[in-house]
Amino acid sequence: MRLRSFSTLAIASCLLLGTMPGDPSAAVPWQGFEDVPPSNVFYDDIAWLHEEGITKGCNPPTNELFCPEDLVTRGQMAAFLGRALHLPPSTSTNWFNDDDGSVFEGDIDRLASAGITRGCDPPENNMFCPDDPVTRAEMATFLVRAFELKLGSGIDWFVDDDHSVHSEDIDRLRAAWVTFGCNPPTENRFCPEDHVTRQQMAAFLRRALTQPVQGAAIGVHGATWPDPLYLYADMVATFEVRNNGTLPLLDVVAGTYSDDDWGLWGDCAPESVSGPVERLGDNDEVLEPGEIWDWYCGQPAFNLWEAMYFEASGAPIGGVRVSAVDQVEYSVLSAIHATVTVSATSVEPGDEVTWTVVLHNPSTLHCARAYVGVRVSGHGGHTYLYDPDLVLVGDGDDEFEPGEQWQYEYKLELWSDAHLEVTTHYSPDFSPEMMSSSFGSVLSETVTVVAP
Repeated sequence: MRLRSFSTLAIASCLLLGTMPGDPSAAVPWQGFEDVPPSNVFYDDIAWLHEEGITKGCNPPTNELFCPEDLVTRGQMAAFLGRALHLPPSTSTNWFNDDDGSVFEGDIDRLASAGITRGCDPPENNMFCPDDPVTRAEMATFLVRAFELKLGSGIDWFVDDDHSVHSEDIDRLRAAWVTFGCNPPTENRFCPEDHVTRQQMAAFLRRALTQPVQGAAIGVHGATWPDPLYLYADMVATFEVRNNGTLPLLDVVAGTYSDDDWGLWGDCAPESVSGPVERLGDNDEVLEPGEIWDWYCGQPAFNLWEAMYFEASGAPIGGVRVSAVDQVEYSVLSAIHATVTVSATSVEPGDEVTWTVVLHNPSTLHCARAYVGVRVSGHGGHTYLYDPDLVLVGDGDDEFEPGEQWQYEYKLELWSDAHLEVTTHYSPDFSPEMMSSSFGSVLSETVTVVAP
């Protein structure tokens, strides 16, 4: 009787808990998918997707596999987003003509009701193409609409999406830190026509769902840059970093990068131009909503860039970083300018011609070394001129200082038409081993040799 009573109690308990002894559905800690080992770079993303109930697996009813390398179809994408966003049932009986009988028809209609998809056959858009694999570009548009990402379309983040109809959505996805590109570590390409795998989709969804899209926003304003800017001369950039959202931001960083250099400068700090640290607002380490910090960046100009980007980012408590970028177009000039004059533009064979080359330093840069390379073209090919007469050397020392002029004279007997090409070279005083060249900076008038 005791044994019977125990069995009865045990069965009753199991009924209350929803399981029976030996029931394979009994609560057992999830062991992960058999085809996603911990070494998989997407392991955490896939595990998160399962924990959130967004995926169950790819081989029902056992669902011990995830099929990470399989491509995501448009129908599967609808299911992923429908579960992730907890979309309500569709208010329309049937949005599209080609999804009847599809296991994803309900998810597709929910997606259409929410305005996240419009179809696959514009302008009619009465088809959804549920079995077509999703491209990375299409995925960008799905996510941008689903999560209402609106910032970042003014910056061209990638070089390979300019002709894509999804280009603006791709840029918005990058600005929201949901994607970083497809070619690490450079990350300047998006590969818009590549198809999305299930494991990649797990990463995209996790990033999109774990950052507070609403409420966290940062802005970059008032970027200024020296004009003109000389190569190797000190350059100072100032700009404002502003919290445009409703959430406080921690660990705020900012810096600059160019089209040739995507690394943020380490020499930027929240400082006023006058020098001491000055953070506007309540002067703590948190960028509160509405606060503005002045940022100062300074270092020599090392490249002849065409544009500089000012980027700032910060992280809300428990959230993923948000960022913003501003752009300033500019050019870097040579710190040495050269002018050339010639003693005559028409001579007889064998006559001597004198080219006068004057170097001028209009910048604020002290040059440790400065010299010119001179080549005469057309005089039987190319002739390089050496050992000129140095007529003027500024204050007489070897340093080419701001405002100085140096003058050289090159003499040559001509037997055929010729012209002079000048190349200027200089190095900064802080690093004499660094040299800059400005090739073909000056061409003199052609000297014609005529028969007597």
